[in-house]
Amino acid sequence: MNPGDGAPIRVLQLLQGLAIGGIERMVLDLAFGLPAGEFTPSFCTFDRRGALVQDIEARGLALHFRRRRGSADLGYVLWLARLLRRERIHVLHAHNATAFYYGALATQLAPRTRFLYTEHDRAFPTPLRERGLHAILSRRTDAVVTVSDTLRGNLIRYEAF
Repeated sequence: MNPGDGAPIRVLQLLQGLAIGGIERMVLDLAFGLPAGEFTPSFCTFDRRGALVQDIEARGLALHFRRRRGSADLGYVLWLARLLRRERIHVLHAHNATAFYYGALATQLAPRTRFLYTEHDRAFPTPLRERGLHAILSRRTDAVVTVSDTLRGNLIRYEAF
């Protein structure tokens, strides 16, 4: 994806927090490994900041944080959609199911932002209500990445990805 003006592609990484853990470290390694002249990474968390914030701040990269209120905070969706539009984010990259939920809804309200979802790990089958919601939201997802073939198969089998 090229924004058309020669400027770097702005990629916002959306995840629960930046505690020291496998997913968080992988997200930072991915973002920090993008070619600097081609991409500008930034980060957004919704439950906590975490110890890895230091790594982001040391590189002078943007970190956005707003604590969500409850498990289905529609105010967070609106806040995230405004952030995507204000920062002119080209790609929102959500990590795991909760970020998928917020990212898929927010990109509905910021249609110029492409939506990439990575599933790292979760138990299947998910509750029926979540399965239906995820099947609907998957239609707004531009690309899906899983860390294993088993996860890929489960997303297809249980959630109609």
